[in-house]
Amino acid sequence: MAAECFEPDEWQTGRLPKAKTGYWWVAFDGKTPAAFACLRPSIRSEHTGYLAMSGVLARWRGKGLQRKLIRKRVAYARQLGWHTVITDTMHGNAASMRSLIACGFRPYTPVVRWGDPDHAVYWTRSTEPRLSV
Repeated sequence: MAAECFEPDEWQTGRLPKAKTGYWWVAFDGKTPAAFACLRPSIRSEHTGYLAMSGVLARWRGKGLQRKLIRKRVAYARQLGWHTVITDTMHGNAASMRSLIACGFRPYTPVVRWGDPDHAVYWTRSTEPRLSV
């Protein structure tokens, strides 16, 4: 999964792919990368962030890294002054959907769909902190 986004030497040097823009987080287990995630400004709406790319390598799945990276990106979007965060998943990606729901995202229908028209599910949430009950 990481090889699709990062060259091996980029993991070691901390550099990110030049073709990929936005704010990046990489979670490490010691010196070994375990997960990555990107947040970038939405081209769809002002003051909105887009959760662009993310992944947790197989060895580290099921440990809550995806949710932690979602929360980090929402918090950073808030710091940037963005009021909303959006993203999309594929219809069958239950793990990502569960993580997004757990982090306060809800499905919505955008005016202009940008993902696979037959398989994309669109998600949104405010960057305001969620209230605990």
